[in-house]
Amino acid sequence: MIRKNPDCPIIFLDFDGVLSTDNYLDLLRETKSKTSDYWGRLFDPECVDCLKRIVDKTEARIVVTSSWRNYLSIWRIILMWKLRNMPGILAGVTPKSSIYRGNEIAKWLNIHRNITNYVIIDDMDYLQFNADQATHLVTTNHYKGLRPDTTEIAISILKA
Repeated sequence: MIRKNPDCPIIFLDFDGVLSTDNYLDLLRETKSKTSDYWGRLFDPECVDCLKRIVDKTEARIVVTSSWRNYLSIWRIILMWKLRNMPGILAGVTPKSSIYRGNEIAKWLNIHRNITNYVIIDDMDYLQFNADQATHLVTTNHYKGLRPDTTEIAISILKA
């Protein structure tokens, strides 16, 4: 699913608290708009724009770490990505092997040993990740999600 390209950076991406935000859902509720579709909670367009900026600046591929992979297969996630007109290329999902995201990311990286350049974008705190992943972690505010400031941090990690 992913090309064997050591220069291909990876974004390990969570959805809830990164792309799907309480702030956006509150706005939708205020206007009596729908908050979800067939796939799940709707993504905040501002957060999607921020993800697009990261992908455009770094040509990174996306690996889904979100709990959504517990109820959506990779094929359904790919279909959702296409139908929601999301930016970037999906390179896969992390294995569901641990209660800690960091362990699942480490397992994915162990399988894809050619990948050394990556960023983790998640609203979970650093305790969910391995110590060696700390310099790759960009933590978002669950209410606001991916914002311009965290976007620039992610880009700088991938460009380092």
